[in-house]
Amino acid sequence: MRSLTSLVILTLLFAVFTGCKADRKYTAAVVGCRFANADNSGKAPVNTTADTISAKAYAITFTQLGIITGHDNGADIKEENQYNVTNEVLRLSVTAVNDFDSIHPAGTNLKDIFYQLTDTIKYNLLPLGDGRGYPTFNFRVRKSDLDTMLYTQWLVLMQPPRAPGSYSFAINVDLADSTRYNDTIHIYLK
Repeated sequence: MRSLTSLVILTLLFAVFTGCKADRKYTAAVVGCRFANADNSGKAPVNTTADTISAKAYAITFTQLGIITGHDNGADIKEENQYNVTNEVLRLSVTAVNDFDSIHPAGTNLKDIFYQLTDTIKYNLLPLGDGRGYPTFNFRVRKSDLDTMLYTQWLVLMQPPRAPGSYSFAINVDLADSTRYNDTIHIYLK
């Protein structure tokens, strides 16, 4: 009886150690950023090609593009957080290209009037600044490890400008690997 119990235990241990693989751990890298004007008048911001937006509903869409750069050969991923981004966002800034109001002349960082919307379900607004750009890429929608994954968040304008008019915003993104992405967005805010 004792040898039968030992045999069963050994068989179970063998099955556990040879038949079960740990979940795969991935590494990913940000390989690009896109910016667009967005209308935030509904439940969640949506990209718009309109030339004019209400200042109370204005946001900038910030999309990070990512690729898988490696994995440890485990079983396929089941959760979104089973990866490390090798070059996450360290700094994100929005600067007024032209005078925004008396407190924010051209060249001023607008971190006090743009907030980062990272979750449209909970409507999680965070102050704009350092270290809040870690992407949560959705690995489950990819067809292969070569697919580009997207992570979108929004930079929401929390205070209207001094007056209706044409405004330009320079967006700068600094990554941990010293890569820098920047763009300028133009819009008429009413």
